[in-house]
Amino acid sequence: MKKYWKYIILVLIIVGVIIAFNSKNFEEEFGNTPNNNTNSNSNVNSPKRDNISENKNENESVDLTKLTEEEKNELGKEKVEGFLKIYRNESPKGILVSLGLLEPNHEFSPEDYIDRIYAKTNIKYNDFKSKMLSYMDESLFSQYFDNLGFKESDGLLAVSDIGEIVKTYEVTSLEFVENQEDKKIYNIEFKDVDSGEIEKAQISVIESNNTYVVDKYEKLI
Repeated sequence: MKKYWKYIILVLIIVGVIIAFNSKNFEEEFGNTPNNNTNSNSNVNSPKRDNISENKNENESVDLTKLTEEEKNELGKEKVEGFLKIYRNESPKGILVSLGLLEPNHEFSPEDYIDRIYAKTNIKYNDFKSKMLSYMDESLFSQYFDNLGFKESDGLLAVSDIGEIVKTYEVTSLEFVENQEDKKIYNIEFKDVDSGEIEKAQISVIESNNTYVVDKYEKLI
């Protein structure tokens, strides 16, 4: 009988190894280990995050009629901040950079100049104007920014290559004040980072093409 014990023990060892192997395969296949649970959740949640991101991009154009008053006030603030990036640039080139129409390190070549001051870009003038009108109304554009070192040349935008590219500032306060007829009124305060100079202003926005645009900028004493 003793001589069979060795065979019995060997068989038990083999059976144990087979059971352990099958158990591991089962866990890997159905995700019962803690690590696999983590991976499984990650795979389930990833498409949801992607969908949220995609929906956000698709819904960039909002319907004002479906927004709450608070959401409208926040949208107005966003447009004020976007307008400020244009207003605080003291060069036409800097404005184009802030609009994403020109690279910060762009250099004009001698053949780009149509006279001693203006250099022609490859930007369509209508594209430039459309971009500007997404932050301000036609009246404000015509009265001020249209003459601020920009002009049309053969359908393209010509720009005066003078002044600083970017002026650094810090918004210290931006508050919604009131609804006034068809306008939203905001008070803003910002500081020039380099000089420390503070400027206060009242800005109004109006509804245009299912969004808000700035129609007036008035400095406050």
